[in-house]
Amino acid sequence: MVILGLPLADHTGFVGAASRYIGLKTVMQLLGPMLVNTSIILDSFYAFAHSLKGIVLFIFQIRITRTCRLPCK
Repeated sequence: MVILGLPLADHTGFVGAASRYIGLKTVMQLLGPMLVNTSIILDSFYAFAHSLKGIVLFIFQIRITRTCRLPCK
């Protein structure tokens, strides 16, 4: 059986496969929450940048409408 490119059962037998499985499980328990939190943080930055873009465009639209007035007839 192969998980993430690491053979779990090879010539070392059951003890070697079990130790690699436990090592992989420990690493994933440490890295898993860090990866999820990084994803949440990046999503929040994207949402902030998206809303900031909308606000800036709205401000520019107001500025354009106030500075470029058409002459009254």
